[in-house]
Formats: sequence, C-alpha cells, structure tokens
Amino acid sequence: MKFSFCNFCRAKKWFKRCEKFKVQDLPLKTKVNTNTGFTLVELLIALVLSIVIVGAVYATFNSQQKSFSLTNQKMDMQQQGRAAMNMIMRDLRMAGCLVPSSKAIRVVNNNISSGTTPASDELTVLYADQTFDGFKINSSSGSPPTSVTVEIQSGGSFASSNNDYVNKNIILVTSDENHSVIRNITAASGTGTQRTFTLGNLDTNLSSLTPAFDSSSDNSATYTSGSAYILRTRTYNITSETLYINDHNDATSTGTPRALAEGADILQYDFIMSDGTTQSDPTSGTYTIDQIRAIRIYLLMKNNTKDPDYTDTTTYTLGASNVAYTPGASSVLSPFRRRLLTSLLRLRNFGL
Repeated sequence: MKFSFCNFCRAKKWFKRCEKFKVQDLPLKTKVNTNTGFTLVELLIALVLSIVIVGAVYATFNSQQKSFSLTNQKMDMQQQGRAAMNMIMRDLRMAGCLVPSSKAIRVVNNNISSGTTPASDELTVLYADQTFDGFKINSSSGSPPTSVTVEIQSGGSFASSNNDYVNKNIILVTSDENHSVIRNITAASGTGTQRTFTLGNLDTNLSSLTPAFDSSSDNSATYTSGSAYILRTRTYNITSETLYINDHNDATSTGTPRALAEGADILQYDFIMSDGTTQSDPTSGTYTIDQIRAIRIYLLMKNNTKDPDYTDTTTYTLGASNVAYTPGASSVLSPFRRRLLTSLLRLRNFGL
C-alpha cells in the first residue's frame, strides 16, 4: 500500500479513509447550537461580585487617601509650628542686645481661662539689629540727641537710599556701652559712607507699647563716639487661628502684621524670674521686666481641616496658672488634631 501525507488530515494512517472521503464530499454546512450563552442568574451573580470587588478596592483607596492627606496635614502643622517656634526663640535670644533689659521685652498678658476659649499673649522683642556692622558715631547734637552723624564701618552694609532710613528707630550706644538712647529717624542725608540723621521722638508703635516704653536709659549722655544700630522691634501674637509677626517697619503707627503660621490655636509664655518663681505676667506685683531670666513658650497648633472620625480628648495645660484647655468639650473644636510645642529659653542678655 502506498502511503503519503494527506493534505486534509496530515496523517499516513488515514490515507485510505481520506481517499474514500474526499474533502469536497464533506457537508458545506454544520449545525450550530443556538442555546449557548449566560443566563440572567449568572449575569446577576457576576454583577454582584463585581460590585463587591470594586467597593472593596474603593474603600481601600479611600482609606489610604485619607490617611495620606491627614499625614501631610499633620506634617505641615508641625513644620509650621517648629518654624514659628524657632523664629520666636531666635528673637528672644537677641532680646536686650544693646537695649536695656528693662525695655527689651513687652508683654500683653492674655492667659486662657479653663474651658474651650483659647487666648494669645502678645510679646514684643527689642534689640539692636546686628545683621551688619552698624554705624560709627562721629558726632551728635542736643541732649537728648536731635541729630547724629554716623559713618558706615568697614565691611558693613547699609541702605542705598537715604529714604530707606526714614521712620526707622535707631539706638545710639556710647563707646563704653553704659549709655544708650533710642530715637526715630525723621530725615536722612549724606552720600558715600557718611550719613546724617535728624532724630525725633519714638514713633507711636514704640511709645504705645505695654508697659510704657521709656526711650532712653540716659538722655543726658553725650553721644560723640560709640556705635549706632537700627533697632529691631518685633511683635508676635495669634489672631483668628493665625500666628502673626509684625516688624513695625512700614512707617505706620501699628505696622503691617505678616502671617507666620496658620492653624495656631494658643500662644502662651511663662516667665522665670530672678528669684526662681514662675510668673505668667512679668510685671505683676513688684516684678519688673529686667528680672526675667528665662521664658517657657507654649504654642498649640491645630490642623486646618477637621477629621470627622476623630475627637480630641486631650486636656492641654498651658502656662504658670495651670489652666486647662479642653477642646473635646466643644463639638466645634473637637474634630481637629493638635500638637503642643514647648521650649524653655534662657535669655542671654538678661541678668548680666
């Protein structure tokens, strides 16, 4: 028997059969089963399973998204709080630099009362701005001084325009640093490294500080030598859940506050005095500003967005009076996450 591959079945053993049943003899049409497909029950089961799977995936995604958002908010809250705390501490370290300590800090004491009402102390810090080498006093006239001629010290930097000095407060310090006077620059003239300042009384933002600000430790001293610096005046306080900083340097009576940290709830200070006691108000009783030796800062920050699944049950104790702040007692305050930042700072220019 002759064997060869069949083009139809491609097998030798079926050669005879394929010879008998030619390809062209096969029926041209085959019967199709029209009953195949999905039943309604099968479709409903598949739909229910799909809904369950999609719902589980969405719940997982939503939970992760919420956790991610809350984590970012908490990080932002803490970063803003730390940045604000560092700036306050930096200024407090400089408080009293070439300024009599009795004048270097001004406090408006607004202690919180127990419950759910936050409050903010207002703190103003004064110091000689030593970001540049300052001026060398060549001469002055008047007692207290009504004008002063100064020269830029070698390596120092200064404003290029005389108008940049106008409405700024300047502190003049004698060469032995035992006498100082603070005056407001009302006019400036001169070129090169020499400037002549016309001096007037303090601008109102200093003269209206609490306690009352005396502009000089010694108005009668002769300021014919020594150094002069632009006076830095900064105020910190919280208004409408935002911590503001005010440099009082825009030639207005109140200055222009700038937002430093959003979501600030409470700002309080404790003042450790020279006798070791802790006071919430450094001018209460017989105490005076120059008796302060250290300051403890309390800054309570909160998220800007409420968390409906969270209730703040923490009782925050702030300040020497040990007053309790309980946001959990208020349905409006409780759904916010908070962080309390505290720091104890020794005043380097006090008690010398």
